[in-house]
Amino acid sequence: MNEMKKQKMLFLWILIFGTLVSLGGCGVEGNIYVASNLAGATNEVDNLETEPSSTAREAEPVETEPLSTEVSTTVPNVTEPDPSPVEIAQLLLTNSPLDWTAVEVTRIIDGDTIEVMYDGQRERVRFIGVDAPERGEEGFIEATDFVRDEIANVGDVVFLQASGNNRDRFQRLRRYIWLGVPTDKYDETERSDLLLNQMLLDEELAVEMIIGGETAPTQPPATQAPTVAPTQPPATQAPTVAPTEPPVEETPTTVISIQAPNQARRGERINITLSGAGSQGTFTLHMRTPSGGGSNAGDFNNGNKILQANQNGSVTFEFMIGTNSTIGGVFTLTVNGATHTITVVE
Repeated sequence: MNEMKKQKMLFLWILIFGTLVSLGGCGVEGNIYVASNLAGATNEVDNLETEPSSTAREAEPVETEPLSTEVSTTVPNVTEPDPSPVEIAQLLLTNSPLDWTAVEVTRIIDGDTIEVMYDGQRERVRFIGVDAPERGEEGFIEATDFVRDEIANVGDVVFLQASGNNRDRFQRLRRYIWLGVPTDKYDETERSDLLLNQMLLDEELAVEMIIGGETAPTQPPATQAPTVAPTQPPATQAPTVAPTEPPVEETPTTVISIQAPNQARRGERINITLSGAGSQGTFTLHMRTPSGGGSNAGDFNNGNKILQANQNGSVTFEFMIGTNSTIGGVFTLTVNGATHTITVVE
């Protein structure tokens, strides 16, 4: 403040001195003018004292928001993806003794074949124990639509049960197709409600077809009874009697039959049914093929094939006539003395 007053006094003296120099030697009028100017100058100095310049005003404080020092500890919500329908279905087997696989169905081929995602790749699956009409045959549309609708009703996820042969000659998986997990897989009611193979037979949309080593959908796997050695009484020596008649040869009571078409076209798939072997018996099938052969002739070891009969004493297998077979050629099947021929036609 003292420094400011000194500056004001200096300014006043400079103003007085300048006025005296410019009016030097004048009379009373000059003195009056000087006094008037001095009064004006004094007022100006007072004004300078009472009204500080804008440059001398203190700056008004500006309110500012304090910087936040808090650290957010909120963890963003991370939701795990929902399990897929196949994963949910597989959970149903977690505590189950069933060694089955849940799969997603990607395509319906026909009434006894579907396409699924299996071990990360697409696989075709052939139903065990049944044979549905092929494309162009009567009943094909009905059987295919039935399979499509039943699988769609369970969200296109089914359970596969293996039995017997893992794959057929076309490298398709052979499986039972379950629409759900039964309490007892041998219960007739549950099989009719959940086993698609059985449902096709119940609706008469397919016929039963058994390949060696497999069981029909209607039959549980056969269990072999334990072998018990019979208790034999101590041997007693019978009196020697001279035979009076030669022993009579027993005539077999079973008759082997072959059921197959008499004619077939090249490339046609046919079913061959053998019966009469008795429960759990076997058939020794010999096939002589014409030029071109059959597509699965490799199944026959030196022209022979051993087939295991089911509990009814019969077995059905599939055979395709070779596409290069000679027209008019004859396939000859011989089973335990029974013979049947199939002629290749146009």
